[in-house]
Amino acid sequence: MLSSVIVLFSWGGTLVNGDCSQQYHERRISKVYEDPMDFEDLKSTLEYLDKLNVMLGIVSVNEAEIIRDWSMRRGFDHFFFSIMGMEDGPKEVQIQKLAHEFPDKTIVFVSASVGDMGIGQSLGNLRRVGLTADYGRKPNKKRYRNFQYKGAGYVVVVDRLLQLVDLIGDII
Repeated sequence: MLSSVIVLFSWGGTLVNGDCSQQYHERRISKVYEDPMDFEDLKSTLEYLDKLNVMLGIVSVNEAEIIRDWSMRRGFDHFFFSIMGMEDGPKEVQIQKLAHEFPDKTIVFVSASVGDMGIGQSLGNLRRVGLTADYGRKPNKKRYRNFQYKGAGYVVVVDRLLQLVDLIGDII
């Protein structure tokens, strides 16, 4: 069943710590993302999804080359069938390309950005998931509501990224 799913991650804040996104506005992207802080269970999550034959991709407003470099340095490049960045257009265009290329797949778009939740609302095979990782902090109820208001079909609060895998079956 999961082999009919494509999971697309928005790179900043979802696969690497969202603090990098704030720094992006203060410093050059090549410096900020030179050595980003991955979520501690990212590798095990990617390995698990790979064993389930889930196609994985990344969409981003950052340069694809920077993401590819990060992916290769971490040894993650073989997990992703597609890495798209600003040169491929806005995230909405990137997702539309994949939705049209794979019309028989359910696309689960996971993003830590509330603004991303309005993307692709006309695409019937797209499920938008707002990811908020509170890591033991007090849950941010306003952020949760904002995800829903902006169009997230699902809002996932996780302490570990691997928890997302358990929820994908429910999402599709």
